Amino acid sequence: MKICIVGAGVVGLCTALEIQNQFPNLNITIIADKFNEDTTSDGAAGLFLAFDHFVGPTEHITTKWINHSYKYYDKLIKNEDCGIFRISGYSFSNISHNDCLYKCMKNDSVEYQFLNVDELSQFNIKYKFGVKISTLGIPCRKFLPWCIEKFKKNDGHVIHKKIYNFDALEKEYDAIFNCSGMNAKFLCNDNNIYPIRGQVMQVKSTWIKHFYKFDSNFIIPCGYDDKITLGGTYDFGSFNTEVNEYITSSIIDKCSQFLPDLNNVSVIRNWVGLRPYRTVVRVELEPRNSAMLIHNYGHGGCGVTAAPGTSLHAVNLFRDFHLYRKNYSKL
Repeated sequence: MKICIVGAGVVGLCTALEIQNQFPNLNITIIADKFNEDTTSDGAAGLFLAFDHFVGPTEHITTKWINHSYKYYDKLIKNEDCGIFRISGYSFSNISHNDCLYKCMKNDSVEYQFLNVDELSQFNIKYKFGVKISTLGIPCRKFLPWCIEKFKKNDGHVIHKKIYNFDALEKEYDAIFNCSGMNAKFLCNDNNIYPIRGQVMQVKSTWIKHFYKFDSNFIIPCGYDDKITLGGTYDFGSFNTEVNEYITSSIIDKCSQFLPDLNNVSVIRNWVGLRPYRTVVRVELEPRNSAMLIHNYGHGGCGVTAAPGTSLHAVNLFRDFHLYRKNYSKL
């Protein structure tokens, strides 16, 4: 069989590696017009947190995706080339303790503890509630190239090309994995997928070792070269990919209110990306005339967090349907 994966962001690459893991003898090709630093995944802060807007077909399946992803990344920590690291930090809210938490807290591997009044008073901005969290950092600047290199070493093929429809691919491949992110809106004519515009920046700091999440802003160490990601925005429905200097100033202002020394750092990189949000993340199989089409897209701001879990689900759908079709043909 010949298999192709459309898209080379974190979801596409995790899917490609999962296929190779389960079917090492298949002919597998990644097709994408953007790789590594050109992908939306590259700009992600890479903190393992599952936001409330991340919704699968059921709560059970959603939790299963997140739990598998954590275990997947955790096993890779000893491999320094992929860049994954352990990190702790703080989430704050003026609403409730639950507002500080995320779906990943259902994973027993992620540790958290509520902050008391004295602990909260140590921070510059006053919040009523806070949680200390121990989780993982997945820097895509390192992780994506590591995935591609591993994929190629396992005899995978890579084609740099933009895909406008699946018709031509059906003639060449037996199965197509659609991990095209925001492009799935147009490839699938899917009106349930929307962009969530995110603007972040990277600065350099040797002294920030923890992450901080407060309101819509965050301060997150990247895990390499003393880089820190400051953010951010969640502009639902915006396709604007231009850097807004007013937003840049606003992010620096809000983050420096929290950590005053950030006033003195210089910006290394400004970045805007469109997170592919879908009301329900689409991981499902669509039989077509001459090929299987397996969708895996719509992760919003949780692509890095959930990619291994949804990829396992997508490949299992392919495996089960392939075995069913193979057995049925013998009848």
